[in-house]
This record gives sequence, structure tokens and C-alpha cells, in this order.
Amino acid sequence: AKHIWITGAGSGIGRSLALAYAKAGNQVVITGRDKEKLNQVAAIYPDNITVLVWDVTDDQSADAVRAALKVRLGWLDIAIFNAGHCEYTDGTNLDTNSFRRVYEVNVFGIVNGISVAMPLLKVLNEQQELGLPKSDAITRSRGQIVGVGSLSAMIGMPTAESYGSSKAAANYLLEAFRIDVAGQGIDVSVVNPGFVETPMTATNNFPMPFLMDADAAAKRIIKGIDARRHKIQFPKRLHWILAFMACFPSLWFRINRAILARSTSKI
Repeated sequence: AKHIWITGAGSGIGRSLALAYAKAGNQVVITGRDKEKLNQVAAIYPDNITVLVWDVTDDQSADAVRAALKVRLGWLDIAIFNAGHCEYTDGTNLDTNSFRRVYEVNVFGIVNGISVAMPLLKVLNEQQELGLPKSDAITRSRGQIVGVGSLSAMIGMPTAESYGSSKAAANYLLEAFRIDVAGQGIDVSVVNPGFVETPMTATNNFPMPFLMDADAAAKRIIKGIDARRHKIQFPKRLHWILAFMACFPSLWFRINRAILARSTSKI
């Protein structure tokens, strides 16, 4: 059984990941801000899921969270930083506080999570600190850090200045960190999903092509984590479309301007 920590696990993708991993017999600690939602998730597999309330923007409690994780799990095989926040932007009046709120969760939340997880992932090669037999140390696998980004990081999206740029920053952060920690026995993966049915996307008032449910997204993510893929990006069709359009920024600009002009004329 693996020891897994998942942030933002009270709903959406995080919830589905926690339930899938717990169903497979792994030991999972889930964190988030809403204790009631977390408890509802844990109640489904009480022997495999433990609740730890933590806001990923609270770097002051990092040491306490690390200590709690060590008590509950001892070490980490996988740390999944899934907590996310989205606020759309009025391009005529940028709200700096809105940007800060989004970046605090989507970027600094990952930084805070990594600072908590690293010592517990490093013990993969330092098992004697935990009093475990050498045989256990030999059979342990490399630790994994997984950060959830978004396909919106690939290309500029209207009204998504704060969200999209924060996910682009998260991608860069994780890609660079992957290089730096490779020699420490730790793998890093970036998950870039498209539109997934979650409480966050439920408030969107625009078309969401290739929308999928959270359980389907979790299955794809777990498959990618098991394969230790550098980037886990889906759905493929949306990824390919955005990758193609990123090669033609002027065309992408004209398409979006035309869409915005049409929507404005209908108001």
C-alpha cells in the first residue's frame, strides 16, 4: 500500500482521487479547508482515509502539517497538490486582490505543499530514521510530487488572466523542480486537465468543450502517475487543438475577438 497526501480533496478531482486510491487499499491523508466535506469523503473508506484540515495558503502552519502527516503516515510515496482557485477577470479593471487570491492557492499553495512534503518524500532513501528494516528501504519506490495545473496554461484565454497565468506559473515551477530533485529519488509530474465537472466549473457561464466528470479525470491522472509521466494532459482532442492554436497566436486572437464581439452584440 502506498502513502498518499492529497490537497483540495473535499470535492471534485481531489475527492475522486482520494476515493480511488483508498478503494485500492492505499493509505490516504486528505486536506482542505472544509472539515465537513473532508469528513464526508473519509467516511466512505474510514480505514484508509484520514482528514487533516489545512489551508494551503497558510505557510505558517507548514511544520505542524508535516508533523501531523508523519504521525499519520510516517512517510509519503505520493504528494498530490490539487487545491485550486479560479476568479475571472474584467479586462477593463484588473483587481490585484483577485490575482493575489488566485496565485496564493494555485502557485504558492504548491510551494507550501512541496515544503511540507519534501522531508517525508526524502525518507524513501533514509528509512532507518523511521526504524524500518533495511529490507523495506530496498523495496520502496521513488517518491512522487504531482501538481494539478490546467490546459488553460497553454494559451491566453479571455477573462482568465489570473487563473491561466497562475497555472502557467505552476507548470514552470513543477517542470523546473523536476530537474532539480531528480537526483534525490523524487519524480515530479504536472497534470493539465481540460474542463472537469467540479464545483469550480459549475459556475462557468460559457461552453466547456469535452467536459468530463471528476471520476473519469481521476482515472486518467492515476494512470499517468503510475506510469510516472512528466506531463499528464487530457482530453487529447482539446490538448491538440490548443497546441495547434498556440502555434498561430494571431489566428487565436482573431477567433476570440470575433467570439467576444458576437457575445457583446447580443447583450
